[in-house]
Amino acid sequence: MADDGTQYEVRSVKTVRGLEAKPTAKMQAEGWELVTQTPAPLLRTQLTFRRPKKKLPKYALPLAGGAFLILAIIITIGAITEGKTPQTATTPPPSAAATSQEPAAASATPVASSTPLASATSPESTLTANQVENFLKESYGIKTSEPWSSLCGVDKGFYPYPCAISQITLSSAVLRIRVQDAITEAKAETYAMYALNFLCATDDYTKKFAEVTWVEISDTSGGARGQQSAAVNRMCQVNR
Repeated sequence: MADDGTQYEVRSVKTVRGLEAKPTAKMQAEGWELVTQTPAPLLRTQLTFRRPKKKLPKYALPLAGGAFLILAIIITIGAITEGKTPQTATTPPPSAAATSQEPAAASATPVASSTPLASATSPESTLTANQVENFLKESYGIKTSEPWSSLCGVDKGFYPYPCAISQITLSSAVLRIRVQDAITEAKAETYAMYALNFLCATDDYTKKFAEVTWVEISDTSGGARGQQSAAVNRMCQVNR
């Protein structure tokens, strides 16, 4: 394709391999053009998009230059005027000086506050189980209003896992996912890894899902069958 001199802005997005359609459609709706699709480590794909840069109107630069020139003239006139204005030094009366020193003396004495300060190390959690569940549903390509059972019968590797989900809860940074099948401990640990992979694969992982530190999988037996920590998940470690 011949070079028409158009300047482009470029943006790259990473997503889970096999789920490129959703971010591609979103970016194209915003006017971006898909340029390359490159496999990345840890079952991810890097999508590169571009779109033409917006051109400034021809009169924009002259107007900006004129505005700066006017501003410079105003500042210069103000400086000259200020230099010619005589300044009268005034000495505050003793009572005023004494009054002005009292607040400074009072501020030197700490005042105990009855209101506890907010902790900077343990902010209040704002993430909900419903937000995580909706994100996972969209990641698997179904609408948030659809049940997990709509994935049943889809033959794509680990899709039988979300098909069997019956409940998702979030408490004390632990995401608990209950499935309706009886599963082995090894499979439950794999399912926990899948869930963390999806959460940690987002570009804004640290803003949205970083407070999820564990994923725990339980089945019809009633107890936890498998779990994984974000501290050992490779996808989470890459995006921290």
